[in-house]
Amino acid sequence: MTMTSEQKGAQSAADGSRPRDLLSRLYREIGISAVAAALEASVRADHREQKSGQTRKDISSVPRNNEAA
Repeated sequence: MTMTSEQKGAQSAADGSRPRDLLSRLYREIGISAVAAALEASVRADHREQKSGQTRKDISSVPRNNEAA
């Protein structure tokens, strides 16, 4: 019994022994980790804003009217 090209591709991908497959797997895992870290950071930032009661729109970097020191 001979293997079809789809079966051969599935087998080689499952082995993960080819350098290209290893790189693809590495990049995929790095991407997943980066997305997870970004989501966690945004959740933490939102949580900090809720604790302080101020949003970024409320905080002005330029003093207005009589607010200058």
